[in-house]
Amino acid sequence: MKKATFSVQFFINGKKPLRNGEARIFLRIRVNNLVVEHSTGRSIQPDLWDNVRGLTSIRTDKGKSLNQYLDHVRKMVYDAQLALEDRQEDVTAEALRQEAFGMRHSDLGLMEYYQRHNDEMKMMVDKEFSKSTYTRHITSRKLVGLYILYRYGKPEIELRMITADFIRAYQSYLRTVRNCNNNSTIKYTKNVGKLIRRAIAEGLLDKDPFLGMRFKIDQVETEILTKEEMEALAAKDFQNDRINQVRDVFLFCCYTGLAFIDVKELTRKELVIMADGNMWIKKKRSKTKNEFLVPLLKVPLLILKKYEGIYGDDDSRPVLPVLSNQKYNSYLKEIADLCSINKRLTTHVARHTFATTVTLTNGISLETVSKMLGHSSITMTQRYAKVIEEKISKEMDKLKYLM
Repeated sequence: MKKATFSVQFFINGKKPLRNGEARIFLRIRVNNLVVEHSTGRSIQPDLWDNVRGLTSIRTDKGKSLNQYLDHVRKMVYDAQLALEDRQEDVTAEALRQEAFGMRHSDLGLMEYYQRHNDEMKMMVDKEFSKSTYTRHITSRKLVGLYILYRYGKPEIELRMITADFIRAYQSYLRTVRNCNNNSTIKYTKNVGKLIRRAIAEGLLDKDPFLGMRFKIDQVETEILTKEEMEALAAKDFQNDRINQVRDVFLFCCYTGLAFIDVKELTRKELVIMADGNMWIKKKRSKTKNEFLVPLLKVPLLILKKYEGIYGDDDSRPVLPVLSNQKYNSYLKEIADLCSINKRLTTHVARHTFATTVTLTNGISLETVSKMLGHSSITMTQRYAKVIEEKISKEMDKLKYLM
């Protein structure tokens, strides 16, 4: 065994800030001039970090809690040194990292590793990941656990048992036992792929079981509402305040293109009067953090006026009464039945309706629609233009028989 001295230091990476402006906090282990770095899973505003001490400079309870956590991580590294020396193993920077963070054991469980991944992701919600992405991995881990129990009759298997055969069998399980469609199966499989890539990067797996695999997503044509269907929804009085509220929120999305989480979190301070004297929505998408601008047309303005002041004068409170996603979709199904609309109404349908029926069909450019939807690139918006082209083509086919 080689005797070695080492140092432990915490630092922030300010060159790649998170969406909220915070910088990730990393651990640096140095042994005999060899260095490894490891993410702590925590972050902080750069101006609140003390580079000399390698700790946060704020004295609040949150700051004290963070410093206590970093002290705990430091102790984990020192304990790892003692463990290596007791086993008379070489103390290297990489060996310390693996020992301290439980990365040296070939029998590391898949479910244990997935839980560690989700715990770290939870700390980064609204910083690097959206809440929906975190929730999707919670569901994904649950499905993997059910599959392991189904196939092996036990709640856990070693991470190293993840092979190409495991992946193919897991896909078959999702399609047959869980009755998942093709796209859902692929999405859940890719979630596992993300976990595997991380394990390979950390040296826990030598081979990529996904190597050579190809996944093909089925193109799903999202339904859109016609102008007549939107007018029918607006004119209907459901004699029920809760159903009327859901209808109003849905129509608001049809005329603004807002996703469910964005309309749920829309506040008065995000309603601004622009240079043209009209009211616009100026907001960042919850999913991508891309800023978007949408001018408010007559219908959404009337809806806002209808619910004006429902939460008092607090500009940080929502401007519309939006239910939970589950209840909201349940009421939308009832609304479709009452209005004789043979389509599955969702906020995604409303978003597509805005992109097609409200904007593109009326001559708004693809570039402008892309900006209003908060898309990262115009390529994401082009699928809506395809819907318009197909609609025109079908209508022209009918015309052939009349001319």
